[in-house]
Amino acid sequence: MKLGFFFGSFMGGGAEKMMINLARGFSDKGIETTIYVTTKEGPYSRSIPNSMHIHCFDAKLGVKSVIHKIRDVLKNDDLNALISTQLHIN
Repeated sequence: MKLGFFFGSFMGGGAEKMMINLARGFSDKGIETTIYVTTKEGPYSRSIPNSMHIHCFDAKLGVKSVIHKIRDVLKNDDLNALISTQLHIN
């Protein structure tokens, strides 16, 4: 099983922390887990274990500036599920 978690950055906040905790829990159970972010900035980036893959889209102008990259990567990664909580990302 392959799961993806998508959010804007590691800047902090309840949604980001909850998504990281969920991803860590699935990863600890042996499920292949990838975190997708538009930018790697923020203090929460240091809390990601090495067992989890991070895919950063390096969006300089927000999620809309990399929407085609996101589509292509998600299509190729063949995930069973993608979880996102933030309205501006969805």
